[in-house]
Amino acid sequence: MRKQFSVLALALLMLLVSLLGTSCGIKELTVEKNPQLVFVQGNDLDLSAGALSADGKTIAFDADGVEVSGYDKDLLGEQTLTVTYKKKTVEFTVTVVPRIQAAEPYVYFVGESMDAVGLRLRVTKDDGTYISVSGDDANVTISGFTSEAPNDALELSVSCRDGGVDYNGSITVSVVTPEITFKKPRKTEYGSHETELDTPGISLTLKNADGKTTRNINNSELKLEGFDPTAATAEKPSVSETIKVFFGGREMAKFDVTVNYSDVSRIKDSAKVFRTLDWSHYERPENGMYLPEGATDAMGQDAMATLERYYQLNDKDAALIAQDDLDATARLAVIYGYNQWTEAINRAYENVFEMHLGEITYTCVEKQDAENGLAKLRAASDDDTKLILSYGSILKNEKLNEKCGETVIYDGAEEDGVKVELAVGHMLTIIYDSSYFSTKVVNVLDKMISLPDLLKVPSDWTVDSLAAYGDQIETAYNKVLEIYMSDAGDIGALEIVNNWRQKHDFFEILYRYFFSEYQSTDATVSEAADKKIDQLAKLILPGKLQEMYTSAVLAQAVQLTMRQAKSQYAGMDSGVPSLMESTYFFTNYNKLASDSLELFDENDPMYMELYRRVLAQTVLTLQWGDCGYYDLLGTSALD
Repeated sequence: MRKQFSVLALALLMLLVSLLGTSCGIKELTVEKNPQLVFVQGNDLDLSAGALSADGKTIAFDADGVEVSGYDKDLLGEQTLTVTYKKKTVEFTVTVVPRIQAAEPYVYFVGESMDAVGLRLRVTKDDGTYISVSGDDANVTISGFTSEAPNDALELSVSCRDGGVDYNGSITVSVVTPEITFKKPRKTEYGSHETELDTPGISLTLKNADGKTTRNINNSELKLEGFDPTAATAEKPSVSETIKVFFGGREMAKFDVTVNYSDVSRIKDSAKVFRTLDWSHYERPENGMYLPEGATDAMGQDAMATLERYYQLNDKDAALIAQDDLDATARLAVIYGYNQWTEAINRAYENVFEMHLGEITYTCVEKQDAENGLAKLRAASDDDTKLILSYGSILKNEKLNEKCGETVIYDGAEEDGVKVELAVGHMLTIIYDSSYFSTKVVNVLDKMISLPDLLKVPSDWTVDSLAAYGDQIETAYNKVLEIYMSDAGDIGALEIVNNWRQKHDFFEILYRYFFSEYQSTDATVSEAADKKIDQLAKLILPGKLQEMYTSAVLAQAVQLTMRQAKSQYAGMDSGVPSLMESTYFFTNYNKLASDSLELFDENDPMYMELYRRVLAQTVLTLQWGDCGYYDLLGTSALD
């Protein structure tokens, strides 16, 4: 009985212990579901979204008996909170953050603008979630920024609108004085026409003291001061200038450049002077071409030098020269240059050759004159020859013709009521470059001088004796053709060579020899000589035949003029011209007729053959043709 009581007592005791344990505590307390773990500074704690587990039973954070301690809403950073429930505790961590915070530490350098750094902001909402926005977002406003002075903790006010809700806060950035590394631009030498500095090669690098923040400044953010290209002038052709480099309103560095008075500026400055000349007035001068009033030798020389400078420009710089400036330069250069060029030719080579409107005429009466002229041309050491060669080459440059060929020189000028439409390109057709003289004229003179030495036929020659000099005559013939075919050739050069022989018989010898060959019974020899006679006849005729040919050409020219103008004389004196034209015609015709009669009386077979080939048909036309000799006879045209 006693034993049964003991067992019963023990069971009751155990039941009591169990009941007491249930009513006074729990075995295990854990966080079953995390509540909000991030809170904005100043916001109250809100754990309603979380739940606890007490011995497997879900308990709300705000349930009776649940106590939370350790939260300070004003203290930034992580905080460990303690939850107590029925004498059991559990801890968890929450974080208190600013409403708005910078995504990372940001460092500015003194002088920088706020957008020098790409700010990223983290905006935390009341529910602990956050959004990340850029500082330059349209919904973000930042104020309080200044970088005028260093500041380790510059506070910026920030407002951000998201989803119709405004969020306000602040962030802190650093403003520090930078260590500066500067490299000057590659180009440090400029022409006075260049208006802007070239920045390639320039670099400005800013770095803070610990070297963790480095910024390579964009060239567009740099301001360069101190560049004045107009400081270089003709009087002061080279100047040195110090360029200051500014960033954010502060001087960061400096470097030196050199500015030189450039050819572009020289050309433009000279053209300003040239444009003061009045080309709308024209007067026919006695010699050369008309230069307007006010044009001086100094201006003319400068115009020639200006053209040379223009030719040396690269395409980029040449494009900077306005057409008006080119035209003003070209007008003066081509007229002044032509006058000086022609005067120098006629002065230096007076007894050798002369130039008139682009036509060269050889005047070396004596062979020695030709030799002296040739030596002078080859030496090209005297001032006149230097000018001839240099001015000719300057004016014959293709660029001048290309840019100003159609430029009217005497723009707006009239002569006898007719516009003077002479253009730069027209003038260039009567001017020759240096190669014309140094090569072509030299070759003509050289061949002229060589001809007498090639033809060593004695003065007492006979037709029969010429066969012994056949090779010399053939060589001389070929040289004659070379002279004639040259661009610098002139019929006068052949006449001069002819006259260098004592009896003026150089071409008489050639004709007599070939005429003798022409009479050969050998058909091949005869045909070859026939062709050479025809070729020579196109160049120059022997003896009086050349004079007769000149008279025939002049008379024929007048006859053609009268024919073309015949309609003007209808109803007047039987419809033929009178006085001036007919007088000139009869003068030349009568001389031709008189010389022809003398030729017929002499009855020289060679001369008669040449007359037949060259003059006979022309004489018939002059006699019997329209407005010819017999057409004019019996009218008042015969004065």
